[in-house]
Amino acid sequence: MEHPFTWNYALGIPEKWHHVATSAFVMGVILLLSWLARSALTTATDHGLAPDAKLTPRNFLEVIADAIPNEPALITNEVNFTYAQLDERVTRLANHLRSIGVRRGEHVGIHAQNCHEWVEGFYACAKISAVPVNVNYRYVEAELRYLYDNSDCVAVIAKQVSERDVLNA
Repeated sequence: MEHPFTWNYALGIPEKWHHVATSAFVMGVILLLSWLARSALTTATDHGLAPDAKLTPRNFLEVIADAIPNEPALITNEVNFTYAQLDERVTRLANHLRSIGVRRGEHVGIHAQNCHEWVEGFYACAKISAVPVNVNYRYVEAELRYLYDNSDCVAVIAKQVSERDVLNA
């Protein structure tokens, strides 16, 4: 299959460097999440969290919520969640993903802009040891088809996306 239009092509990045551009974006997201985690851990430790607490991607949010439940965790133009509220929402979504059959190691697409639903989907996947797959909200039908055909997603979390776009892909 011929590659569909992507931002790597639009920006003029040669095809042999696409994996580098994508990796740079992913590393940026990981660094941001690491910085946020370190900030939360510092605050939690200041409030009594044991410095040697066992943290994993599965329990990170829950441990932080137990230590500093009323501290702000996520602030956007739409919402202002404390760690306790965010953990409760993430747990509900993780339970829903389990209830529809998503299992450890399976891929779950997160098709949303930068919003609280994306963060909740990411942490819900972590709670059940699923693999979150970021789906660029700007993708058109051909790009979505390519991604879904090659990403092995068993479920998709979507916000403000045309159901037609997802189903047609």
